[in-house]
Amino acid sequence: MKKVFIYDLETYSNFFLATFKIPEKEEWFEFEISDRQSDIKELKLFLNSQVKGLIGFNNLNFDYPVLHNTILSNNVDWKASDIFEEVQLIINFKYSAINNKSVKIPQLDLYRIWHYDNEARRTSLKWLEFTMRMENIEDLPYSPDTILTFEQMDEVKSYCRNDIKATEMFYLKSKEQINFRLNMIKELGYNVMNYSDVKIGEYINRKTYEKLSGKNYYDFKELRTYRSIFHIKDLIPDYIQFKSEYLNNFLNDIKDKSFKPNEDFEKHLNFAGIELTFAKGGLHTKDKSRDIVCQDNHTLVEKDVGSMYPGSIINGKFYPKHLGEEWYLGIKHLFDERNLVIKPKMKKLDSKSDEYKFLNAKQEAYKLSMNGGGYGKTGSQFSWQYDPMVIMKTTFKGQLSLLMLIEQLYDIGCNIISANTDGVVIYYDNKIKDNVIQVHKNWENI
Repeated sequence: MKKVFIYDLETYSNFFLATFKIPEKEEWFEFEISDRQSDIKELKLFLNSQVKGLIGFNNLNFDYPVLHNTILSNNVDWKASDIFEEVQLIINFKYSAINNKSVKIPQLDLYRIWHYDNEARRTSLKWLEFTMRMENIEDLPYSPDTILTFEQMDEVKSYCRNDIKATEMFYLKSKEQINFRLNMIKELGYNVMNYSDVKIGEYINRKTYEKLSGKNYYDFKELRTYRSIFHIKDLIPDYIQFKSEYLNNFLNDIKDKSFKPNEDFEKHLNFAGIELTFAKGGLHTKDKSRDIVCQDNHTLVEKDVGSMYPGSIINGKFYPKHLGEEWYLGIKHLFDERNLVIKPKMKKLDSKSDEYKFLNAKQEAYKLSMNGGGYGKTGSQFSWQYDPMVIMKTTFKGQLSLLMLIEQLYDIGCNIISANTDGVVIYYDNKIKDNVIQVHKNWENI
């Protein structure tokens, strides 16, 4: 019966090594092609008759293309030097991954599902070995251009096994992420196994938009809306009102301001006993390390705005100009499905049941669709959803609204402890609890 293996390759001009291990078992399989032996026939037989799938780290960009372009490609008796030449071509390719439809052995790439292929998150296996506190962290003992001796070949074998053990540790830590993707494949009828969380969210958002708009992905795939300047007066909702002279002066001041997409915009406020930074990306206080002790008959609580960005998009009817209102209606559909259908149903289920786990994965996916896969992608020029006006309207609406809440809570006697983007921490005497609840409700209605 075919099985799934964790694997890794080592390539030198006179030495090729393919090592495989069954997860959570001490069953190893090694195949060498070198000056001293050739396991090419055994490796081909193993791949074709025993392997159901392969697990690796960055294997979609390197390890699998090496196997695909050499061992799995034809009946040639590949030599180590031939494989090494192919490896140099793969390294120099900008996009080396094999098209999904052409992949002969299903792959699970831990590097991809954790989004380590993103420039800001890029992480090496060595760094993961360190963060997982592995007892033995090894660097490749010889540079790839080395002509290895037989003794050095054996050292590389040991190194390769250590890397596979690290990959196995990371695989075991990734079980929740893998199960999430299995549930999404079941839900979507599409293979998203090697998609990052955000990419899964964007795919769901895309399918929802296609359904509502009646358009095919290729109708809007290349569309974008570019902005040369943002006028802040266009980013302020009509309902924004302040009582204090200080905040009204601030509002009047920023109304006349403009900024370009690549320019910073930042204002510093001293209000309600706190220092606030108001910037393009959000609102936050300058907090110092300290203890806040809640006394008897007092309340210390964070007022956190649930689904703030999706809520702002839906209520503001924001959407990329080139996509039309069906885009925000798609966000609304996912929002309503998550909050009015899935979550209430989950409350009636055993949290250990398969149905609960499936629904939990689904609601998490919808959350990803609305946030990173929707709102976040309106700021990415690589996305079909790109229109940074959506982000600017959403963030300005959110932080100005939060500033209104801070003022109203402060006015009734709350101490403002801290604030950041979608929430505010307050401390108050329970005598004013009813007033706090009323302010909360009134603000939500607005």
